[in-house]
Amino acid sequence: MTLHAKIQKAMLLTDADRQRILDRVQGLTQSQIDYKPTPETWSVGQVLHHLILIEVSISKLFNKLIKENQRVIGASDVMHIEDMTYGADRPQQAPEFGMPSHGRPLGDLLTELIATRERTRQTLARYAGDDPSELRWIHQRFGDMGMAHWVRFIGLHEGHHLRQIERIMAMPAFPR
Repeated sequence: MTLHAKIQKAMLLTDADRQRILDRVQGLTQSQIDYKPTPETWSVGQVLHHLILIEVSISKLFNKLIKENQRVIGASDVMHIEDMTYGADRPQQAPEFGMPSHGRPLGDLLTELIATRERTRQTLARYAGDDPSELRWIHQRFGDMGMAHWVRFIGLHEGHHLRQIERIMAMPAFPR
């Protein structure tokens, strides 16, 4: 499965972000995965489920862009990838489709994280155009983004949530 060079570059960075998540949660118990610092905050397991839901949604977007050859002619690419920072200490409101459930088994979450990434790769491999920047979609916060930006967004989003996982695990009441 061959990816366009721009997509491949973004995917290498995004895969490294995913691996950091997998490495960080490796060896956690179900009680650690389910620990919620407060009733309103997410558990580590909910963070993982959220990552799955968001990537599934973005993968559907890739499928739509490729299938419909959705191009934005003459759109300015004003978004710079380095501007995709979240402010790790500021909670963001997840979209409704990205709201996770609590209490999912860790093994299922890890299997889904891996399978979701593979499905994303398979979808992206179907792109046969010259420049994936031509296939664009507007992100509500970051604006006009080409397909490679969306790939990188997945990883940067995961980096934001890795910091959230680390904060949860650093809580004094986190099960040891």
